[in-house]
Amino acid sequence: MSAEDGVRRREFLKGAMAALPAAAACGAAGESPAPEAQAPGASRPLSAGVGLWGQDLGLGEAFSDSAYAGDARSEVEIYVQKCADHGVSRVFAPGASRELVEAGSAAGVEVHPYKAVASHGGIRMRPAWSSLFMVPRFATEAGRDTLNAHRTIWSHPQRTESLSAFLREHPEHRHRNRTLTDEMKNYERVFLSPGLPEGRAEEGRAFAELLSRSGGRGIQAEFVSINEDENGVTTDGYEDSIAGAFREATGRDPFELPNDDPEWVQFRADRWTDMVRDIRDAVKAVRSDAVFTITVINRDAEGYVPRIQDWPAWVEQGLCDEMHLWFRSTTDMATIERHCRHFVDTVAGRVPTMAEFSCYHPGSLQTPEAMMEAARIARGAGMDGLGIYRSHAVEQLEFWPLLEAMNRL
Repeated sequence: MSAEDGVRRREFLKGAMAALPAAAACGAAGESPAPEAQAPGASRPLSAGVGLWGQDLGLGEAFSDSAYAGDARSEVEIYVQKCADHGVSRVFAPGASRELVEAGSAAGVEVHPYKAVASHGGIRMRPAWSSLFMVPRFATEAGRDTLNAHRTIWSHPQRTESLSAFLREHPEHRHRNRTLTDEMKNYERVFLSPGLPEGRAEEGRAFAELLSRSGGRGIQAEFVSINEDENGVTTDGYEDSIAGAFREATGRDPFELPNDDPEWVQFRADRWTDMVRDIRDAVKAVRSDAVFTITVINRDAEGYVPRIQDWPAWVEQGLCDEMHLWFRSTTDMATIERHCRHFVDTVAGRVPTMAEFSCYHPGSLQTPEAMMEAARIARGAGMDGLGIYRSHAVEQLEFWPLLEAMNRL
C-alpha cells in the first residue's frame, strides 16, 4: 500500500465511522456497548454483528495503540474486547482455547473453533521472502510504511512434508489418486479417506474433542482446497475402500473411466456426505445445541460436486446448522453477486447463510471500498450474515471501523 493509498484508506474509514450511530461512536472512543441480552446458552442470529476469523491469541504488538495501552487485562481479553467494541459477535478460531471462549463470553462475543475437514498433511512449499530482512520491525509505523511501499520478493522455496500420526499408523485410511503411491508432489495435500467408517469416526472424534476442550458455542467444518485436475475434478478417491465399493455397486472399474465420469464423481462426493454426517453426529453428541457450521470456497454452481463438496445435499439432509460461503481470493463483484444468489437460492431459507470475505489472501479484498461493495452485494443477494478473514489482516489494514460499518448493512 502506497502512502497515497494509506491516506485514502484513512479518509474512507473516517467517513465510515462518521456514519455510525452514537452507540458505535462511543465504542470507538473506548466505552464498550453492552452486549445484547440473550437467553443463556443461546446463539445470536447471524444478523446480530459480524463474524471474524482469527487466531487463538490476540495481535501482540498491535495492541500498543493508545486505546489499549497499559490495559491490565490479558492479551486474549483485550482481543475479544476489541472485537466487541467494533461489532464482532462471533470469533472463529482454529484450536480455540477455553481461555478465549470464556473471555469472549464475558465480552458478549461467541467463540467457535474451526478445523479443516480431513486435512492430514501434505507438501508445503514456503519460499524465503525479502520481508525476512525487514528493518524496522513490522509492527511499528515505520515498518508498516516500508512494507506498504515494497513489493515483497521471494526466492528459494523450502519443502516441508507432514503426515498425521493417524495416517502413518493407518495408511489404509489415506485418500489416494490413481497411482496409489505414498510419494507426494510439491503443493499436494493429504486427506483422510471418507471410505471407511473407522476413518470417519476418527475425524468425528477430532472435531468432538476440539469442541469439548474449548467449550465453544459451536464449531465450524472448513472445506479447504483439494487436489484437483485441470478440469477442477478431485484426483483422489481411488483407494480400495471407495474404488472397490464403486466397482461392486456399478460393475464399472473407475481405473478404466475418465476422472470426470459423472457417476464416478458423484459416488466420491457421496462418501464425503457420509463424512459430514459422521462429524455432525460426533459434534452433537458432545453438545446437542452446538452450532455446526460448514464453510466452502466459492465456485460456479457446477463446480462443487466435482470437488467433493455436495453442500446442497448436506443442506437437504439437515447435516448443518449454518452454511458459509468463503470468498478466499475473489475481487470480481459480478462473481460475488452470482455466487451469493446461487447460494441463497439453493439453501432456500433452510439454514442461515454467511458470506465470508478474505482480506488476507493474495487477490482478496484489501481496500475498504471493495470490501464494503462486496458486503452490500452479499446482503442484497440475501445472505444472512457477513464475516471477514482474518483478524491479523483487519488490524494491519485498519479495517476495525469497517466491521462496524458492515454491521449496519
